[in-house]
Amino acid sequence: MSGDQLPGGKYADDEDEKPAQKGKKKFFEFECPGCNAHNPWNDGFSNGDEIMCHYCGNSYLARLIDEKLKLKEL
Repeated sequence: MSGDQLPGGKYADDEDEKPAQKGKKKFFEFECPGCNAHNPWNDGFSNGDEIMCHYCGNSYLARLIDEKLKLKEL
């Protein structure tokens, strides 16, 4: 077994028990690659989140590559 033991017998490398990532960059708007519409996002989204254009309905996976937001159509 590897990893540091946490309270309750959990290990830090257990996927379900990792603390939320601190300093995770959040975005609060995006331009839809499909229809070029501006989409505000009140709760914010970050790397790995699925987002949907409010206008055309296309879904995208948000990816942070070289500190820039890239959207991959799903």
